[in-house]
Amino acid sequence: MRKIALFVLVSLLLLSNMVNGVYLQVEHYDLHGDICSIAIFGNYFIPVGCIEGRWDEFRVLYIFNGSGVVKKIPVKDCQGECDLFTIDIVNNSLVIFYLTKPCFSEPLLKIGVNLTKNYTLPEDIRVSYWGSSRIITKPREEAYGVVEVVRQNGIVETLRFEQPVGAAVILSDGTLVVGTKGYTYFANDQPMDNAGPFDVVGGHLYIYKDFPGGYLNVSSNIGADIIVDGVNKGITPAFISVPLGKHRVVVRAFNQQQEFIIFVKENQTHTIEAIFKTGYLRVAETISWSSVKIDGVKIGRAPIEVELPVGNHSVTVGFGSWSEDWKFLVYHVAVYENKTSVITPHHWLRNSTYGYIEVDSPKGAIVLVDNYIYSYTPLKIPVPTGNHTVLISFGNNTKEYKVTVERFKTAKIPKSRDSGVSITSSVTSSKPSTIHRTSSHIQTNEQMNTLHYLRILFLIAILYLFTLLIRRKQS
Repeated sequence: MRKIALFVLVSLLLLSNMVNGVYLQVEHYDLHGDICSIAIFGNYFIPVGCIEGRWDEFRVLYIFNGSGVVKKIPVKDCQGECDLFTIDIVNNSLVIFYLTKPCFSEPLLKIGVNLTKNYTLPEDIRVSYWGSSRIITKPREEAYGVVEVVRQNGIVETLRFEQPVGAAVILSDGTLVVGTKGYTYFANDQPMDNAGPFDVVGGHLYIYKDFPGGYLNVSSNIGADIIVDGVNKGITPAFISVPLGKHRVVVRAFNQQQEFIIFVKENQTHTIEAIFKTGYLRVAETISWSSVKIDGVKIGRAPIEVELPVGNHSVTVGFGSWSEDWKFLVYHVAVYENKTSVITPHHWLRNSTYGYIEVDSPKGAIVLVDNYIYSYTPLKIPVPTGNHTVLISFGNNTKEYKVTVERFKTAKIPKSRDSGVSITSSVTSSKPSTIHRTSSHIQTNEQMNTLHYLRILFLIAILYLFTLLIRRKQS
């Protein structure tokens, strides 16, 4: 009986060590200045402001505990390069040092908060952090920060932020404190006079508490946003902590999404894998310095090829220069599974007014407008105003249409009465770039080979007939 009782006790102890909570945000403060370090004094902490490599000054010291702000102290006569500041307790006074020289001092009795140097680091939790550079180029790069918490039982919890992380500490009671800092960015998808640099001020302080909860391990075959109960939690793949209970998880890739309802139990990990059928979209660079957005998401500059979920998408192409106004034109195009859709903006669009050509059927067709390739239908594309020749190819059939496009109006093809002229052709390739426009029809490499074989057969037939005629004359 004693052995059984001892076995049960040890098992319970092991299980109790395996069961732990998750970090959930309980407080958030915007301190209007970057945070480069966090000074801990017993049960209290003070975020140390900074803007690395720049000149700034301390104005207010905020003293926090795990529940929030407990004291604000105005600061004077501290100016310098902020990442060289430190805070310490000397002779019962709170002192700010710039390099090694004190520049501010306040007696602890006057502060009225029991600050002490005594601090015990929790042994069962380790914290680390990293993130993006302080200078980035959008949209190719994005600012981010990551905090990783490793528990004694090996479970790793990752928290993501939209700004670089300047400091992250664990208090003696297990409270997690994270401070972020700002960054500078250049807008590579904008004209030169609006490309930056732009400064984003950091100084956000987050307080996390340990609560009973579980985890979500979310992945996808394409980069997608993870939205839990209406709050964006980052991009796949991600390991996310959530409280106990029912949750609505949405995995959103561009304008397509999948929804999951889960019930989280303590220390349980739910694996969510969102699989989207995908194809590709290629935007050609017929107009220099063209920026590309897809479903409102900044992608970069043309030429570019992007993997997208199958379905209809809205593509915004912007172009211009420092000396002229920028135009932003919207293309509507369909993406099919394992195929590459193509947008070739008309180069005349830079200096002309425009309207639209819309082709709804047949679905999956390839469209040529004055030698500019677009695929696949249904699609709606901006083109210069005026007369255009439109070829619509689907399977072995190609039709030609003559259309006039008026400013800001849409010419729909085909109309209720199909006015297209049939052309003998065949387009079977899934890659629109293999299409060649000729004076009267469209030919693919496959068609040209077929015509070559027919010519050879025709010559053989003529030779055979000629041979028969000679034999008859000889007989």
